[in-house]
Amino acid sequence: MAITVVMVSILIPTLAWAQYSSPEPCRAASCSETRTFATHVLLAPGRPSCSGLALLSVTLTWAAPADSAYALSYELGESATSGSGYSYTNVGTGTSTSFGISSGNHYYVVRSVNQLWRGALSPEREVVGVLVLAASCP
Repeated sequence: MAITVVMVSILIPTLAWAQYSSPEPCRAASCSETRTFATHVLLAPGRPSCSGLALLSVTLTWAAPADSAYALSYELGESATSGSGYSYTNVGTGTSTSFGISSGNHYYVVRSVNQLWRGALSPEREVVGVLVLAASCP
């Protein structure tokens, strides 16, 4: 039997996933059971950097987290407001993505994904679109 548990810390806001497993019950009087409990936290990827600026598009690249074996894919979050309001798009297993830009300030973060689990957010990257022709990353 296996049970999956979600753990949330009040002191340090971290989401972890855990699995509890137990073998079949021991029915003999002289046997003992072994139960295991393991946890893991999906670490945040590195801060996205602008590895390619082109007309009408930008390429963001980030470093995979130290526990990248647990990250089945990544989600890129975009917002017009720094620090909140991100809308997420799954960008697959690679550590870079290219997309079109528009005028104004845009803020991007990346997070690791493992099935239904979402990891911590990377540090934010600001991208400034200038007249829909070029971008800069301050």
